[in-house]
Amino acid sequence: MPRPTTTLVKRKCTEFDRDPMAKLVEATLKKLLKQFPKNTVITHVLSKVVVLDGLYHTHLLAKDYKCLAEHIVKHGIDKKLAKGIPDVVEEIANCPGMKHYLSFATKYCSWHNRKAYPIYDSHVVRCLRAYNQEERFADFSLEGLKDYMTLIKTINSFRKHYRLDKNLTFRDLDKFFWLIGA
Repeated sequence: MPRPTTTLVKRKCTEFDRDPMAKLVEATLKKLLKQFPKNTVITHVLSKVVVLDGLYHTHLLAKDYKCLAEHIVKHGIDKKLAKGIPDVVEEIANCPGMKHYLSFATKYCSWHNRKAYPIYDSHVVRCLRAYNQEERFADFSLEGLKDYMTLIKTINSFRKHYRLDKNLTFRDLDKFFWLIGA
């Protein structure tokens, strides 16, 4: 694993941003979120749920789309998203009658507030685990990372341990983890 430095993270962000497929996915989601920034209209939220699941491969079951969109609308999450309140991730992920869609919820929140919400997925877990095996920076279990506050704490420990610039956002680290953990 390459040693994380601010320079390396920024270089990986540039590499990510130049990838044609990543560009297309990012542009598509930016346009969708610009068109439907709020989470109060079911058709708007359903569009975001379906597109985000398809482009980010969050493995939602198609039968859950409608219920999940209704759940998001019902919870009135816009103020919490704007403030970067982490609890909103669990509010979305814990939709009654469905499996716990943590990866989807983190990506949904991240797209609404890029600086406040790190993403949970296999790339992030793989990187955190590998780096922690090389140089212990935090105590966590793979199962423990499914707790969103533990994930945030672990990513912040990673950032502190490797003395990464405080100007690097969670989104910058997401791009780094995506490329390194692939």
